[in-house]
Amino acid sequence: SMLNCYSRHGSVSKAEKLLDEMHESFVPNVACYLPIISALDKSGDADAPDRVLQWIERSHLSLPRPNRQLFITALRCMRRHGRGEEAEIILDKFQKAYPDRGAPDIFAYILVLRAWEQIKRKVDRHHAAKRARIFLDKMETMSEESFLPTLDISAYNIMLNCYARAGEAEEAEKLLADLEGGSLSPYGDTIAAVEPDSKSYSTVIKAWANNGGNDSVDRAWQILYRLGYPKKTNPKQQLPSPLKQQY
Repeated sequence: SMLNCYSRHGSVSKAEKLLDEMHESFVPNVACYLPIISALDKSGDADAPDRVLQWIERSHLSLPRPNRQLFITALRCMRRHGRGEEAEIILDKFQKAYPDRGAPDIFAYILVLRAWEQIKRKVDRHHAAKRARIFLDKMETMSEESFLPTLDISAYNIMLNCYARAGEAEEAEKLLADLEGGSLSPYGDTIAAVEPDSKSYSTVIKAWANNGGNDSVDRAWQILYRLGYPKKTNPKQQLPSPLKQQY
């Protein structure tokens, strides 16, 4: 109760100190860790992800099997703070805690992908995009082997945004072309291919906006053309302008 009280009223450091003291007397249960990790998830402290990881490691050692909510809350914290490396560490511990088939689920993997997407420092975004691509490839393999469900466009849009935030427009456009061509269907012709949506195209345009190349504007327009813009209108169907209506 005191841990929950401290955590809910912005005194997470006091809650952490109390939990430290509890470790000296007995082994805390999941309910002791969860309010602290939840509070750190919502915290604006720069070191909150590091503290979450420490508590996950301690819970991993002291609890027979931490519950899913503990891991999911920790992964949400890593997503919020853009800590992809730590998110993968937590996912690995999640897998070891639940070695049976089906855990962790697709939601946990998406959180890791989003953690790479939300990397804060601009200089780290190229590395984050590469790591996100490696992780997405892993997800595709697991989907092919039925360890994860079929990936939908949301996973690929996250990857496109990783490229966009890094200004890697060529890579983003290559992935978009794969989506358009249907080459990302993990089961060949047995299911419909993953198709890009309007967000996919707008994210590639964002990638060109962040690219800074001499032909970035032209390449962005080419994406719009592929999407069907600008749409031609029939002059006979055009409404009179407000100015003409006044006279």
